Amino acid sequence: MKANRRALARDDEAVSAVVSAVLIFALFTTVMVMYSVQTLPQWEADNEHNHQLGVVQGLGGLRTSLEGLASRHDPGPVSVAVTLGTPTVPLLQTTPARGTLAATTSGTAAGLIVSASFPSAALFLNDGAAAASPSQGVSTPPCSGNCIVALEALLVAFTTTNTATATVTATASDGVNPNVVAVLSLSASAATCGTGNEVAITVGPATSTLLCTTGTALSGYRVDLLNPLYGFASAAARLKAPFALAFTTGAQAAGSTYTAVWQDTSGMESTKGTGVSTTFNPTHTGDRLVFSPSYFHYPNQEVSFEGGAVVTAAGGTVAGVTVAPSFTMKSVGGTNYLRWTLVEMTGSGSVGGTQDATASLTYVGQTDVLLAASGASLTLTTPNAMAWRQFFSDQILVSGAGAVAGGSGTTASLTLTSAWLIHLQIIQASFKVA
Repeated sequence: MKANRRALARDDEAVSAVVSAVLIFALFTTVMVMYSVQTLPQWEADNEHNHQLGVVQGLGGLRTSLEGLASRHDPGPVSVAVTLGTPTVPLLQTTPARGTLAATTSGTAAGLIVSASFPSAALFLNDGAAAASPSQGVSTPPCSGNCIVALEALLVAFTTTNTATATVTATASDGVNPNVVAVLSLSASAATCGTGNEVAITVGPATSTLLCTTGTALSGYRVDLLNPLYGFASAAARLKAPFALAFTTGAQAAGSTYTAVWQDTSGMESTKGTGVSTTFNPTHTGDRLVFSPSYFHYPNQEVSFEGGAVVTAAGGTVAGVTVAPSFTMKSVGGTNYLRWTLVEMTGSGSVGGTQDATASLTYVGQTDVLLAASGASLTLTTPNAMAWRQFFSDQILVSGAGAVAGGSGTTASLTLTSAWLIHLQIIQASFKVA
């Protein structure tokens, strides 16, 4: 009997061990199933979300890089590398999600078209140079007190005859550093010109001869004081902002005028003069640089670099500007001001899979104008027009400026309903995806 009881005890222990093993296996299986169904997808979705954020950040840096190339007139190139595949969950996920980086086709519904209309506009700056004739300048000071943060244009015009000397002086001062003084003089007694006229510019101790003429008079001679050859601009840039600018005339130069453009302490550009009357109606057609993911769990959202902004869109029903372009809209003291830098691109190439893809961009040129206009409009045609309409609406709401956002379908419009000072820069670039 005792032997039988010992045998039964050993059998019970064996059964208990088996049952315990089965229960542990069942528990492990249940935990793994719950992990695979609930936790693992969330982990993968988090990886996919972070991957998309990295793509947005990478494409968003292109705007600053292109603006840097444009400021230096440097062809570049600049590039961004995008990893098309997502990181996998260690030991548990073997296949990463895929993606495609590609150029759209310009002139089609997949591209970007920018058109603008500025009827009866007055042009002050054209590609960084002052646009004015002597009759469009003024003789009054640019602003009272220290108000200039950055001087962008200073075009001076004056007149004399071959029997007199005209002198014009431009003085920039911050009250701390030595004044930056440019003296323009036109005289009939210059030895290098014999009996003709000579115009010379003096900045500090240096004097440069600009023009000699043998005519009996010289009317409305123009000097761009911000020409790098003369040193006035570089000297003024070393002043402590804000600074003042004075403009005085000497004998025989009472009719002298100047045209100026500067940025003031409110962050707005200001002008002196009437500007050159013009009708400016640009139209630009280009491509978009688009990343299209194929995620397993996180919602697929197309990420597009277009017009200098990064836009995300999902299924054509939800879209938003994720990284804003260089865009400033404000109303100060009754003056409406808009500064907008757009990017127009032509590109080619497409790469899909899980490997790295690189987009290389080259600066081609730019249109850069400052003009005053009333009743102007700008229209973007793009698959992501919904995002741009919301962006315009938000900017108008924050600025309180006189403008209206509109459009429908694939168009987004910005209508400026009152008098505006507009600085529009359109950077042209080409790119290749490889």
